[in-house]
Amino acid sequence: MLWKHLFTQPILIRGKDYYCRDKVTSLFPFGETYRATVQGSRLYTVTIQEKKGKLFYANCDCPHSQSGYFCKHIAAVLFAIDEYDETESMSEAHPFDELYNHDNHDNHDNHDNDDRDDGYRYFDLRRMTRNLVIFEDTCRKASALCKKGRISGLTVSFGPSVYAENGENCCFIRGELTENGGNRCMMSLCFDRNRLLDSYCDRYFPGYGADGCRLHGERKELNPYLLALLLAGGRQLRDAPNAGDSTSGTGMKLLNAFRADRASSLPSELKREIRLEPRLVREDGILYMTLRAGENKVYVVKNIGDFVLAVEQKQPFTIGKTEYDFSRDAISESDRKLFGFIRDVADDIRLRYESVRSHSFGYGLPTGTESVKNRVELLGSRLDGFFAAAEDTTLPFTDIVRKEKTTSELKLESG
Repeated sequence: MLWKHLFTQPILIRGKDYYCRDKVTSLFPFGETYRATVQGSRLYTVTIQEKKGKLFYANCDCPHSQSGYFCKHIAAVLFAIDEYDETESMSEAHPFDELYNHDNHDNHDNHDNDDRDDGYRYFDLRRMTRNLVIFEDTCRKASALCKKGRISGLTVSFGPSVYAENGENCCFIRGELTENGGNRCMMSLCFDRNRLLDSYCDRYFPGYGADGCRLHGERKELNPYLLALLLAGGRQLRDAPNAGDSTSGTGMKLLNAFRADRASSLPSELKREIRLEPRLVREDGILYMTLRAGENKVYVVKNIGDFVLAVEQKQPFTIGKTEYDFSRDAISESDRKLFGFIRDVADDIRLRYESVRSHSFGYGLPTGTESVKNRVELLGSRLDGFFAAAEDTTLPFTDIVRKEKTTSELKLESG
């Protein structure tokens, strides 16, 4: 798009600086119209329209633009659009074809290898990524991040997902990426055997949704961070051809039934009772509940959604350094009312997040158990429900105001 000749040099320099410092916080194309937000002294809204490759209309709600001038916020968005347009015209890459072909070539060259690949993979990235578009430039950036060792905490796991049809097993790839400044970006991907189901990245890239993707027709493009995560996880997946094939959705139900039957026949002294300890945190006026749990000593529950899922599906779950098996272990009798409240809140949060995502073209929010995380906001009826579930108890209370903490105890009395 032709546009730079319309701006003064100082405005161009400031706009390029805003763009390079990721001040463009969202960019959504609608044909030849783009809508964006830019973080300045406040969040500004920018609308751009092009016709026949030229800038036709530009508007920002900042005072400078409202006075009839092109502002740095408009320039920043136009730089972001240029990058978006360049990506649209790039040729595609097929890194997973190369990954597996290279692997097979190595195996065929080694005639003494009795365990060489027979070609079968339950989770095959060549099939799983069919609904993705991967461009060569983005692939180069992602590969460079992997080679620099920026990906850490990488895990590849398998299990049920709310997005899977017929209870099929899904593949979850999770990890974090360390940026140049030391900031850590949390990421996750969820696939079934045929496509990407869900993604999350807490680092925004202009032109991509808050889920780290942008749409190309019916296919999705991952941002460089998520693609780096996929490349790193892909190598683990390649090296374990049958991973994820051990337990189908039906198999999970049978396994859970077996675990429950086994648990009922165990001596009572082998069954551990898990007690719950909720804590209240008020941060800048907003009240949250965090959770600790354990048998004798309680530890922080880092993902309340995962904890609820493990209890409900009678699966193993690690708290602190101790692994509990909820096919045998159970929430203590005195805390079951509280657990019922936590389960209902976790389900409510998950459903609300999924509803928002389904009405926002896939942009914006983590899903499944990841939408709950390590604390729950207590508002309205949810706060009433918490007080009813935790009545007649004394809870640790932390008040945080502008990063200053004060701690005390709060007694919840019935009536």
